[in-house]
Amino acid sequence: MAITSIATLAASLRTFGSRIDVPILVGLEQGLYTARAEAINNFTRRGVGRAVFAKNTRGALGLIKVIPAKLRGNSYVGTLQARGLAAIQDQGGRTSPHTIKPKRAKFLVYRTNAGVLHITDKPVLHPGAQHPTMPFMQAATSNAAPRVAQLIDRAIQKFATKLKVA
Repeated sequence: MAITSIATLAASLRTFGSRIDVPILVGLEQGLYTARAEAINNFTRRGVGRAVFAKNTRGALGLIKVIPAKLRGNSYVGTLQARGLAAIQDQGGRTSPHTIKPKRAKFLVYRTNAGVLHITDKPVLHPGAQHPTMPFMQAATSNAAPRVAQLIDRAIQKFATKLKVA
């Protein structure tokens, strides 16, 4: 069967009924994890994401969550959700005041806005900061879209092969 339009594709998929939902959802979910990897890469390349996670991108995994793909009405929906610092960097926002203390070193070294260098072994109170918007999630999902489509196609092909359609 030659697919010449979206309408033809939709009509042919409807002939499989709800059996086609599982492979499409599987492909979409695999695609979401591809988009998540792209988002983490974008997040740790600049801004606060780079300052905090540049050497350890695994630490950023918990900040970008994949919400499992679902069938809602006639649509397949999958979501990536930025949380914490990732959300602040993507959408702009303010961090709350917090204490910073030396973890892996004996001293905390930092430079103030006035350019003065401080070295201390005691915890310091960070007053919080306003972070500008540095969107990265939309770029990540756009860049991953072709791969998502490819993964969904592959899942449908596997399904069709099992049914001996393709």
